[in-house]
Amino acid sequence: MSTPRLDLREFNQEDAPMILKLLRSSGWIQFIGEKNVHTLEDAREYIQRNLILHGHGLGMYCVVERESGLPIGMVGFNQRTFLDHPDLGYALLPEFTGKGYARESASMMLDHARKKLDFTTIFALTHPENQDSISLLKDLGFHFHGMIDPPGSGDSWLFRSGT
Repeated sequence: MSTPRLDLREFNQEDAPMILKLLRSSGWIQFIGEKNVHTLEDAREYIQRNLILHGHGLGMYCVVERESGLPIGMVGFNQRTFLDHPDLGYALLPEFTGKGYARESASMMLDHARKKLDFTTIFALTHPENQDSISLLKDLGFHFHGMIDPPGSGDSWLFRSGT
């Protein structure tokens, strides 16, 4: 999948340096949580365990800035055991935030989900203090659905899009 500025592709082991940097960023740790990824080997294992695409449109895609060819983040869907519908997730390296890339990649995923995957309802979780994510979700047509306490994460806000 592509936009004029971004390509989405499957993750591979060569993405480990970007994943290490992303998961060690202050925004990730503050709003998503510590994942105990401290080395390139940890990052490779994290990719294998958590970022490989699964069937039914689930899994995360690597977001690549088309102009530079650099991997800059992730976007995709998770199916969490405590939610009835897929959950949109996204994260970018700090130096690539504020450029509209999160909106662009998330919009592309939502369009794909509705047209190709027949997802009628999509959830999104965010930390209550993550104002950038909250604003983006609202701009994407999500509405606040309630507070939730996901296992091992602490309080989160649950947003919902669709029927």
